[in-house]
Amino acid sequence: MVNGTRTWQLFLGRCIFCGRCEEVCPTRAIVLSQEFEMAVANKADLFQRATFRLLACHECHRPFAPEKGVAYTVALLQQAGMSSEDAQIRRT
Repeated sequence: MVNGTRTWQLFLGRCIFCGRCEEVCPTRAIVLSQEFEMAVANKADLFQRATFRLLACHECHRPFAPEKGVAYTVALLQQAGMSSEDAQIRRT
């Protein structure tokens, strides 16, 4: 975690194409298809990286959670019946 960001890394070289990651992904962000190519000239090309910006805590001002994760949680709260105003208050 540097400067309010978190970088995630996935090594595709260990994938056995079982589909378990797709089954357990809570946001449905992982979708498997018939289109894939694992041939690379450099092993480093099998690493997939994503950097997420972290939101800061309104009490201590330290970064604590990816913005995307907080937005997802707020959406779940609204879906469960919490008002938009209450959900947004909990977001900040």
